[in-house]
Amino acid sequence: MSTDPRTPNLVRPERAVVIGDGSWGTALALVLVKNGVQTTLWSARPERSATLARERMNTRYLPGVAFPDGLRLSADPHSAAADVQIAICAVPTQFVAQVAARFEDAIPGTATIVSASKGLEIETFRTPSEILQCVLGERPVCVLTGPSHAEEVARGWAR
Repeated sequence: MSTDPRTPNLVRPERAVVIGDGSWGTALALVLVKNGVQTTLWSARPERSATLARERMNTRYLPGVAFPDGLRLSADPHSAAADVQIAICAVPTQFVAQVAARFEDAIPGTATIVSASKGLEIETFRTPSEILQCVLGERPVCVLTGPSHAEEVARGWAR
């Protein structure tokens, strides 16, 4: 990780994975790439990842927003999370546990986990960050929240 000259007390990750290719995950991946972070957007299904790679756009959730050249796409947890310093989970809360389990051995133990999912797990009433801590163990977990819309973030309209 490198020190961000704009915020000297913070360390900017060099590599990140965004887990979940919906509108919010895609928007967050675009922001990371725009800010110089080598980013992989992970899809649960290989055919979906191939479509995103071919179209270089998430036409299903963010039509008209082209992917920057630097955005990598993958459906393999191990290649997507190799050497990352930050992993952002942006999948629907009902799938957080099963998706996180796919990344348990893929995300480096020193990586920070960011929960970008909202809501509660129906059966357990656990928050996404609680689920991530339970499944992924002792890795640091934080939460990204706030009033924003994926399409605005992806297009750079949110301030």
